[in-house]
Amino acid sequence: MPGLGGLDRTTLGIPTEEEYVARYCERMKLSEIENWNFYLAFSFFRLASICQGVKKRALDGNASNKKAMDVAALVGPLSEMGLLKMQQQDALAIS
Repeated sequence: MPGLGGLDRTTLGIPTEEEYVARYCERMKLSEIENWNFYLAFSFFRLASICQGVKKRALDGNASNKKAMDVAALVGPLSEMGLLKMQQQDALAIS
């Protein structure tokens, strides 16, 4: 899936994750978002679950999109990203 990979996000005016979180915290008058990596991990696992459902429908022959198996290919990478964020969260909790 295309997405923003390979694009110069700075030129496009898209902030980095750190910049976005800093702006959000500033506007919400927060010093930080506790457990940020947990929230990211949850989001990755949730999206992986949705993609798994798309895969099941594609295998059953009733997917609503002809490119459903392309979405299905994201299950593994999204799950891996979720695991990485959980490991980062665990490392923060230990330190």
